[in-house]
This record gives sequence, C-alpha cells and structure tokens, in this order.
Amino acid sequence: MKNDFQPIKSDMKQERDKLCYLTIGDKDEKWGVVVTTIGYQFIPPGTKYPLSAHPDNYSFMPRGGRILNEYQLVYITKGSGYFASQSCPEAPVKAGTVISLFPGEWHSYHPDDETGWDEYWVGFKGAYIDDRVANRFLVREQPLHNIGISSGIVSLYEEILQLASVEKAGCQQMMSSIVLHILGSIYYKERNNSYANTFILEKVNAARELMKDVDEILGAYLRLEERAVGLRTEEKTVRIGSVYPLAPGTIPHMLKEFGATFPFIIYNRMTPEIAEGLLDGKYDIGFCSDLLKSDEIEYYPIRDSYIAVVVPKGHPLENRERISLKETAGYPQIMFSKTSGFRTLQEQIFAEEGIKVKPVCAAEEIEVITGLVENGFGISVLPYMDIVRLHNVVTIPVKTSGWNSKFYIARRKYGIRSEQEEAFFQYWKKKHH
Repeated sequence: MKNDFQPIKSDMKQERDKLCYLTIGDKDEKWGVVVTTIGYQFIPPGTKYPLSAHPDNYSFMPRGGRILNEYQLVYITKGSGYFASQSCPEAPVKAGTVISLFPGEWHSYHPDDETGWDEYWVGFKGAYIDDRVANRFLVREQPLHNIGISSGIVSLYEEILQLASVEKAGCQQMMSSIVLHILGSIYYKERNNSYANTFILEKVNAARELMKDVDEILGAYLRLEERAVGLRTEEKTVRIGSVYPLAPGTIPHMLKEFGATFPFIIYNRMTPEIAEGLLDGKYDIGFCSDLLKSDEIEYYPIRDSYIAVVVPKGHPLENRERISLKETAGYPQIMFSKTSGFRTLQEQIFAEEGIKVKPVCAAEEIEVITGLVENGFGISVLPYMDIVRLHNVVTIPVKTSGWNSKFYIARRKYGIRSEQEEAFFQYWKKKHH
C-alpha cells in the first residue's frame, strides 16, 4: 500500500493541516470497503479556498465544482459555509454538519469568507458502500446531515489519519471498519435526534442494528490491532464516567481491590451524560444510578443503598431511630433535579405512600443536597451513601419502605478499546452477577 502523506501549508502556515492519499491494492478492494483519502484542514476567515495542496483529481474551485469517483464524508466542526450538488440546490452549512459526496455526482462547497471553517474528510469506495446506498442509507438528494459536534466522531477521523500515516499490515481493513463506524454513528445520531413518530422509530431501530454490525467489525479489528498487528504499543488510559456519589470513595476502592496498574481518568457526570459518553466512545466504563435504556450498552448492579431521611443537626426528628415517610410530609423537602435518575426514585417513593411533595429547592448532586440540608433549607429522602457522613447531618432509616437504590457498572457492548478495560469490567461483572 503506497502512502502519500503530507502536511498542507497555506499562506497562513497552518502546520496542523494534513492530508493523505492512498494507493489501493487489488486485495484491499476485495474487502468491500477501501479508504482512498483522509485529512483535515483549518480554514481561517478570509483564506482562499480550497488550499492548493490537493492532487489534480481532487482539487476544485468553488465556482466550477468537481466530480469524484468515490464517496466522501466531509465533517464541518467549526464555522459555516455553503454546499450545492447535482441533486441538491445550494444550501447553507453550519458547524456540526456532515456532507456526503457521491461518485459521479457534481458538487461544490466552500466556507463563508467571514467565518472560515474546520473540515475533516474521509474518502472511500467499495461494493459494501454501493449496497448501503442502493438501500438508501445514504441519499444523494439529502447530502447534509446535521448531527452536531461529536468528539467521538472527530476521534474516529483522527484515528484513520493516524493509521494512514504508517504502513502496517491490516491498516486498510482497520480504516475501512472505522469508516463503517462513522457511517453508523451519523445515521443513528441524525435519526435519533430529529424524529419521534413510529415510522422514524423503525428507521432508528434499523440504525441500531446497523451500529451493532459496525461495532462488531470495529471491535474485532481493534483487538486484531492490539494483539497481532501491533499498531499501538502504548498502554491505554481507561476513561471512567461516574455519578458523583460513587466517585470519591466507591470507585477508588474498586480500582484498589482489582489491583489496577493501568492509567485511568475519573469524570464526575450525571447518568444521561454517562450514557451519551459511552455511546459516543468518550468513556470506556460508566457507573450510573439508573438503567441505561440502550441495546448498545450492557450493565450490572454493583451496589445497593438503603433509603434514609436526612435532617440537619438540631432538627425535631434527629433522635428518631426509624421513621415513616408520612411523618416527613410537614417539613420542607429538597429533591434531586429532574435530570437525575434519583429524582424518579424519590417521586416513586412518595407516590407509593400517597404523599404529594412540592420541593422547596432541587440539585443534581447528592453532596449539594446534603449541604443544603446541613444549612437548614429542608430535609431530604436520599439513598444513603458514604458521602453523607462527611456532612453535619443525621440520617434516619425509613421503616416502612422496601425501596433501595441500585448503582450499576456499564459499558458499550462492542468496540472494546483495551484489555485493561475488559479485565476490569469482567472482574466486577463476575463478582456481582
């Protein structure tokens, strides 16, 4: 596989701009998808576009446009501009838009002179892609995909660029699998974010099935890359997204018990953010307070927490050994915000007891709620966690409630990044399942 990898140098001397054009072998084409080009450019406002470093068969002027013999996905991550094609009248393009280009289709695009733009692109072709187009997963008349800014998709472009910069056995196959991942991610995000009727939900489910297939392919080749090809030799950092109650004590304890020697990062996030981060590839492991309703995520309970009433020191209820929820009805209540999985639990507990509660205030994190209780803003019904003991409050178990709160460990089912991540997850899955 011949590799022509070179930096683009504009008049602004932007050393970060890069592009790569690949020569494809006969055996590569039999794979069904091959990558022909990958790169990125950062076009400042007022800069001539496009930059002049493209080969003749790729270069064009916006006024005249061009016709390619391949597919491309052009991802605009900053700025704005315009796009037109044989099948699509001129339309504005904003940051967060993916432009799909088709072989044999005239097209033209350019950034707005006042804003410039940042663009990533990947070119590819093959019978597998032709089949996806024939089944209208990509449509010439709808070439603009407004998916928003996704760090996960940007990282996939950068991963292809990294692979293209070296000549290793299996590179082309790895790059093609990542292209399929990008396609599946675009299809999923666009449909899932834009529509809610029954017809579209069916399409979303179809996208999920496509994502499963894509991720299986990606996962297989990521493992091949790790164990056989040896494209990455460095130890990967395991990225952990955790709800706050578990982050200070439980997660460090779990890492210590496992005997973790690998590098890791812990991010404090809400359960919905953790779910999104797992799906986008931002996090490898998630610890959450609610079931993540996605076919692409697997999860297992790792900890229970009983329900308690938390009151400030000096409160009339502080000397009770146990308490019923009805006894709390006359006191100001502090609840979780509606973005928290714990809010649903609180509402269910009160509803079961026939108690209507109007919270005097709300917060996303248990530590904030406990701080509000400590400072006399009200009382709260909370899952008891170690973090509560750090505050000057009193916890009273609820005697009539069989409710308890569960915490889960979660990850994507496909596309495992490292053996460290796999071993850590399997250890806790086996221990608690």
